Amino acid sequence: PGYLTNPYYLAYAGVPSKPGRVVTGQPPAYPANDPAYVRGYDPAAAIAYAQQWAPGRNTDVYGDYSGVGGDCCNFASQCLAAGGLPMDDTWHSADGQGSLAWISSTRLYRYLTREANCGKGVAVIRQRDASGRTLTIGGRRYRASDILYPGSPVFYRWNGGFVGDDKWSHTAICVGTLGDGTPAVSCHTGDKINIKWNYGGADCDYGTVQLTAEAP
Repeated sequence: PGYLTNPYYLAYAGVPSKPGRVVTGQPPAYPANDPAYVRGYDPAAAIAYAQQWAPGRNTDVYGDYSGVGGDCCNFASQCLAAGGLPMDDTWHSADGQGSLAWISSTRLYRYLTREANCGKGVAVIRQRDASGRTLTIGGRRYRASDILYPGSPVFYRWNGGFVGDDKWSHTAICVGTLGDGTPAVSCHTGDKINIKWNYGGADCDYGTVQLTAEAP
């Protein structure tokens, strides 16, 4: 009862809501790093896994969190693991137990950009172009495909916040580009397959962690 007006349910269901407050400031610059974790990362394998399992659940191998907070980050983590991201004890232990970094969008972003030093992270990306072909970072416009890399996670924040707080509501995986060059994502919880990355609308904040050395 009341779930249709529950902001947490709406966030996990992929329903955009207006930010709770104005987001101000400039997003942090891409950090200079040498991401050893992703030197052997295979985005094609991550995408293949996403295409296979976005419509369903791989419950023979992983748990399903659809009924206990949402399965979006669990699915995104599975895709990253399929791409070869090492399943260390901080992220997913050898006994098969996923950590908070495995199932929480906020903790996954923090893990990838801090603990694991996996790649270049950015927050907050702004969606100023409804077509999704361009995006804005710090007031500068970029082609979306130059920032959102296939096989890399895309993060969503429905309810506002402040720049740099790294608090995210939802995670998807970039699976390539559509015919017009717009990056597409697939995800669980409010399951979506090959949909434009900016489906959260203009009031949503976006982020990513680039898990390959450069744009394809």
